[in-house]
Amino acid sequence: MATSGRSAIIVGAGIGGLATALALQNTGWNVHIIVRSGSTAVAGTGLSIWPNGAAALERLGLGEDFERISLPVRGGVLDLDGRPILELDHEGVLGRYGRGVRTVHRADLTALLA
Repeated sequence: MATSGRSAIIVGAGIGGLATALALQNTGWNVHIIVRSGSTAVAGTGLSIWPNGAAALERLGLGEDFERISLPVRGGVLDLDGRPILELDHEGVLGRYGRGVRTVHRADLTALLA
């Protein structure tokens, strides 16, 4: 896309900063990202991405790649003894929003956005 002559500086290369930079780039902005550590490397942890988050990734043009690097969430949350604390109504979420909850490693999502 041709640049609009507009520029933006994004401070931080976390998920929010990278998503914002990509959205601006997709609309023609010239974007510079400033990272305090000098690297976009992230500590590992898993994230649950609900349908609205997956829709946002799709609007950024990353829908298929997100589906490839993530897994559907089934079940719920257990306490330390393995007893259910929360049951996820996967079919209800899927029926209401057209897509389910997915889980992804933070480093994989950050790499996708970068």
